[in-house]
Amino acid sequence: MNTSKKGISNYFGKKNQRHEINGVMYKIDAKTSTAEVTRSPKAAGNVVILSEIHGKTITKIGNAAFHGCKDLISVIIPNTVTSIGNSAFSGCKELKEVTIPQRTTSIVCGAFSDCPSLKSISKFTE
Repeated sequence: MNTSKKGISNYFGKKNQRHEINGVMYKIDAKTSTAEVTRSPKAAGNVVILSEIHGKTITKIGNAAFHGCKDLISVIIPNTVTSIGNSAFSGCKELKEVTIPQRTTSIVCGAFSDCPSLKSISKFTE
């Protein structure tokens, strides 16, 4: 079974829709011309999420995007993100600080579950 070319095209889509930058995986939605953070198991340290990628605005942190990232310490979320999905940061044992924009209107229950080191979730205004 030859899956090498097929696996790449399925993973990246027809126009390279997924991009990894500094351990964070971004997925572009061609239908809405927006992007979201998807499963990013390599994210570590102090992460600053981009506000846009290839001209597409990052509007969402998807379900389980950073789930179980054992070396994630802090996250700064840009003012373009309006929603944070289910279990987005759950199980991030070393996560200490998260900065969320004021315009984030949806944070699903369990987004920060099992984060024993989390001491600060702060909101900033634009």
